[in-house]
Amino acid sequence: MSKCDISIKFDRPDRTYRGGETVSGEVHVQVNKDITSDGIHLTSFWKTHGYGNTDGGGDHSETLADKSQLTAGQTMTFPFSFVADRQPMTYHGHHINVDHYVKVAVDVPWAFDPKAEEEFILVPGERPSEMTGKRDEIIDFTPETPTQLTAGCKTALYIFLAVMLLALSVVLIWFLPIALLVLGGIWVRKKMLASRLGEVELKTPHLLVGAGEDWPVELKFTVKKTCQINGIQVKIRCRESATSGSGTNRTTGRHTVFEKVHMLETATQLTAGELFDKSYSVPFPETRAYSLDESSNDIEWTVEVRIDIPVFPDWTNKQTVQLLPIEFLEDAGTGQPVAAAPDPVAATPDP
Repeated sequence: MSKCDISIKFDRPDRTYRGGETVSGEVHVQVNKDITSDGIHLTSFWKTHGYGNTDGGGDHSETLADKSQLTAGQTMTFPFSFVADRQPMTYHGHHINVDHYVKVAVDVPWAFDPKAEEEFILVPGERPSEMTGKRDEIIDFTPETPTQLTAGCKTALYIFLAVMLLALSVVLIWFLPIALLVLGGIWVRKKMLASRLGEVELKTPHLLVGAGEDWPVELKFTVKKTCQINGIQVKIRCRESATSGSGTNRTTGRHTVFEKVHMLETATQLTAGELFDKSYSVPFPETRAYSLDESSNDIEWTVEVRIDIPVFPDWTNKQTVQLLPIEFLEDAGTGQPVAAAPDPVAATPDP
């Protein structure tokens, strides 16, 4: 029999809370054996689980009871409350799951601590403080703490880097011809595309995108040579990447959560001297697979714009965007989502 039976009851039957709301409830402790307790402590936190190594954070701690002698048959009830994290949201995917927990432990010296743990669900609520209203930069919600190096450590590091660069320079001499061939191929491809399309200017002002929101795209170029194209398209992809183990035992599992191609333009002929200058609005899906960037668990959204030229290299541009709850991107003054560019792309319903 356990020294204590612990149960955690939330004030909401569905255990669902918005970011920034108060999570509250009661902890019930039934003592089964006489023990000395160094305190009863509650913590709240989030963590990942699934294929990859565990990432987590958001620790909140509070002491429900101080050091005392607990007697068999004693029953205790402690109220608790804390402010829920604003992100990451609860997510259950293929390789990655993100869950939030409340954990209670009775600290018993020189013995295993009786403990209990319960999940609660976090959904979008208040906007994280890292968001300033700008949408042209991806936000790092988990900034690393700067590491302070002493003068001796810095000197050792510089010496190590110098030795490594010297060793690498010998190796790189052998790979220099290959590198030159690759760079030459890229240069030739760029010149070939410029001979047909000229300099292509792509504007994507929003790197932060709300789930279910339209993503604005502007494409502008002056055609240099009359040519046929099969069309212009945008491919949206979301992929989970979960890394397990380390070193030589490191493996990464990947799973495509969402992928869809939107046609911006159908097959047509471009005439030399013609100015192509159009704006589009590409719909993103309603989803809870929000962007996640942790040490071992990532949910990444990418967008690739392609001008498909038959029997010729295609012009492509691929970039990473950050998908967030639409609540985070609503205009503070109106409470309405930020207006997207006109001319929405007609598309079949998302699966």
